[in-house]
Amino acid sequence: MISDAFRKFGMGDKDTSVLLVQIHSLGKGTLSEVAEHVQGEMVDLSRLQEVSDVNKIKKIYKVQEAELRVSTLLDAIVSRMTSKEFVSF
Repeated sequence: MISDAFRKFGMGDKDTSVLLVQIHSLGKGTLSEVAEHVQGEMVDLSRLQEVSDVNKIKKIYKVQEAELRVSTLLDAIVSRMTSKEFVSF
């Protein structure tokens, strides 16, 4: 999954934001253990839209403006992700 994200979205020297998500079992590992290895400022997830390149996201997921007139960008992307997962299952 991580390699898929790098292939799709890439990461360059000029990038100023990275979204890091850690999922773990209760009591195993902490975000602070990961944060020790990352230079930068941790911000609240509510600021995600501020650092998102919406045009790039729409292009990567092939979301058309007509679709956004009846749905949200998030719904369009989640629909694609779940459909892709279902088809590959």
